[in-house]
Amino acid sequence: MSNPTGVAVKFREGIRIFDSLNDVLHQLRGFGGNVCGPGQQVRVCPILAQIGVAGFFIDLGVKHPAKAGAFLLGIECDGASYHSGRSARDRDRLRQEILENLGWKIHRIWSTDWFKSRDTEIKRLLQHIQELLENDPAYRTEQERLGRTESLRQGLITLREHEIEPMFPESPVEKGLLRNSLLEEFLQKRPRTRDDWFRKIPQDLRTSVDSRQVGQYLDRVLEILAEFET
Repeated sequence: MSNPTGVAVKFREGIRIFDSLNDVLHQLRGFGGNVCGPGQQVRVCPILAQIGVAGFFIDLGVKHPAKAGAFLLGIECDGASYHSGRSARDRDRLRQEILENLGWKIHRIWSTDWFKSRDTEIKRLLQHIQELLENDPAYRTEQERLGRTESLRQGLITLREHEIEPMFPESPVEKGLLRNSLLEEFLQKRPRTRDDWFRKIPQDLRTSVDSRQVGQYLDRVLEILAEFET
């Protein structure tokens, strides 16, 4: 990758304690739902193997949850033979300098530590990731955006459940102005006017809505959407 912004977490592949990179990958992916921080708005961060960076290959890379094409961290595996090899340490020091100059930060986990307490090492890694994300402007901006979107979703659901559905109890769910599929279109396209309604919302979704709901509540929905954009 030519644009490796983020953090490199460094494991050096070495002794057989690491059965394979696939073993490490499997263990980390088991924590994937929480790997990018706490909270309802957390996205799962894909973990990829063998990331090419400036002539090097980082064993594993965790993609950044808020920056397309960027990695939050890289993971390599450090074996016991690394400790006793001065030349290996010297090479790795140079490697570290190159990666840091490219925007990576480096964190090590040794194979011996992984063997003794795999869960402890993963939890330490997750804590480090959480700290990095808390100080990452792009991630904070994305979380704020997702929070606003969720607030908007809940506002529209409240309108649907407390006003529209009680007003039209005989109207089928699939004809609802704020049925789930159309609700997601509203959230994605954000129409503000009736012209936007016709331009941005697919015809098949518009024409299947109960016309009475459109006549009575469409403007209200558009006003709510417009308020969240200001």
